[in-house]
Amino acid sequence: MTVDRDTRDGRAGGGGGGDISVHDDWFTSGWMHVLPRHQALFMCLVLSTAASRPVTGTLDEVVRELFDDAFGAFLRGLGEDLDSPVLWLEPEDLDHAEGKGAEARIRAEAAARREASEGALRAGGFPVPATIRDLVGTMLALGIAHTVEGRWTMPKRLPLPEEILELPEDLREILRKLRRSDAVAPWKHALVRYLDEGLGRPEEVFTTPGRLAGAVRLSTDELRSAIDYLVEDEHVRLYRGIPRVPVASARDLQDHQRFHLVPDWQRYAEDHVFVVRHDQADH
Repeated sequence: MTVDRDTRDGRAGGGGGGDISVHDDWFTSGWMHVLPRHQALFMCLVLSTAASRPVTGTLDEVVRELFDDAFGAFLRGLGEDLDSPVLWLEPEDLDHAEGKGAEARIRAEAAARREASEGALRAGGFPVPATIRDLVGTMLALGIAHTVEGRWTMPKRLPLPEEILELPEDLREILRKLRRSDAVAPWKHALVRYLDEGLGRPEEVFTTPGRLAGAVRLSTDELRSAIDYLVEDEHVRLYRGIPRVPVASARDLQDHQRFHLVPDWQRYAEDHVFVVRHDQADH
C-alpha cells in the first residue's frame, strides 16, 4: 500500500512513535464529501497508520498504541475519544459566518449534507454512524479498510462513493468535479511549484499566458486549466489593464496578453495538507 506521511502533524503520541500515515487515495476519493469530513480524515489516518506500520489489535488497542492518552488532542477539538459523537457541522465551519443569515445557511447546508449522506448509507444497507467508533465501523463496511484477527489492511485503491452508494445529483456533481480536477492536478502542482520554488512565493506575477506556460513547461491550455482551478478555489486572483480589472477566467486572456496573477498563499496553505510520499509494500 502506498501511504503519505503527514509532516505537519509530525509524530503520533504514545509508545509506538513514528509518523502518521494517510492512504494516498483519500483526498481524491471523495469520501470527505460523504462522511463527517475531518473526523473521517482523522480515522483514515489511524487506519492507514495501523495498516502500514503495522499496528495490530482492536481499534481501542490501536488508538492506545498510537496516542496513549493524547487521542483527544489528535482530534483537534472534534472529539475526546472513540465514543464522541460524529460532527456533520464542525465548530470552525461557523468561524467565518458574517451575520445570522450566513450562519443559518451554513447550518442548513450541513443538515442537508447529513440527510443526503445518511440516506444514501441507509439505502445501501450500510450503518449510519453516531459516534467516531461507529464511523470506523461504517468505513470498514464500505471497504475503506479491513480487519481480520487484529490485522488492519487497506486496499491499494480505495472504493469510490459513487461506485457503492446511490447519491443525490448535487453530491454526484461535486464528485464529478472532483474527478475532473484529478486531470488538472499535475498541471496545478507544476504551476504552484514554479511559483513557490522557482519564484520564491511572489506577492504577484506580471506576465502573459504564453510566457508563463513556457516557464512552467505546460501548454497554454494546460496552464489555463491550472490557473482556473486555482481561481475557483480562491487561491489566486487575476487582473489586467490599468486601472486593474478582475479577470474571471484565464481563458479570457490571449496568449500574449499581459495580466497580473496574485496568489493567496495563506489561503492555499490553509486548504492543503503538505505530505511527502512514502512507499511501502501492499498489505
